[in-house]
Amino acid sequence: EALPSLGGRMTFGVGRFRLSEDILNREIEIIKRIGVEIHLNTHIGKDITLDDIKAQGYKAIFLAIGASLPQIDLPNVSAEGVIDSLNFLKSVALGKIKSVPSKVLVLGGNEPDIDAARTALRLGANKVYVLFSYSKDRLLINPSDLIEAEKEGVVFHFFSFPIAISVSNGKADGIYFKETFLNNSNSHTQKRVSQLEGPEKKMEADFIITSPRYVPNILGLERNLALTSLGTIQIDQKTFSTSIEG
Repeated sequence: EALPSLGGRMTFGVGRFRLSEDILNREIEIIKRIGVEIHLNTHIGKDITLDDIKAQGYKAIFLAIGASLPQIDLPNVSAEGVIDSLNFLKSVALGKIKSVPSKVLVLGGNEPDIDAARTALRLGANKVYVLFSYSKDRLLINPSDLIEAEKEGVVFHFFSFPIAISVSNGKADGIYFKETFLNNSNSHTQKRVSQLEGPEKKMEADFIITSPRYVPNILGLERNLALTSLGTIQIDQKTFSTSIEG
């Protein structure tokens, strides 16, 4: 396990308000009691290689590294005051982020994004806005989460497509966006979103949480494993085995 404690997504990828730490720790203790040996702070491919593990006598290796490496094409995303939703939740869980500025802007509408928005309120934000390119019914969350988020004070702006992060003196101070609409001009059953004509608008913020595409972090593994054109691990579709036996 690369991180300093167990739990994976349940520990580091959701709002802490969702799951009692006591319940999570009890589940982890069950795993420990049945005899699983655990090595924390151990990054496969960096601290130890697949060859090292095989050399220790293990006959089978299961890779469960998930997808946590953010990829996003948004100008100024590396500016100070910008973080992606999963890294924000992880930093909160690790105690690295204990408070946030007054006005927080979240770009996206999936579960980590909305958990990040609700977490920001719990860390002291006075205003939290969520910008989403589509309509309310296209949010990738449970409807009850939307109800709870709105009750807590999260404000949603639908049909708003982020164009670029606004930066002043190296620090993010807002987002440029365009209003969108659902395009009915194609024959697809899934309506596409299109940008309205006209100038960009700006929404100011002190802290911005993005919603990137996440891919597996295979740093150090690519030397041994065959990869797909997308940079993911190539597997046999029937057995899920990789290019390395075992």
